[in-house]
Amino acid sequence: MRYILVVFILAAFISLAIGSEKSAMPEHPVIRPYPGSVLAKNMSKHYSFASYDFIVLNPAIGRDTKKM
Repeated sequence: MRYILVVFILAAFISLAIGSEKSAMPEHPVIRPYPGSVLAKNMSKHYSFASYDFIVLNPAIGRDTKKM
């Protein structure tokens, strides 16, 4: 009887750990967060693909231009 209770409690803890892990945002497969850092869920978004515009100096005209 005692072993059944221990197994039941362990199963409950494991299911809670798995359930909370699924709700977290996925990590990047290559770029890992710093140890001890916490993801700010209100400021973070996960995209499968996205492009960004960068402003760089164009030496031919001497002005800033956008690059994708």
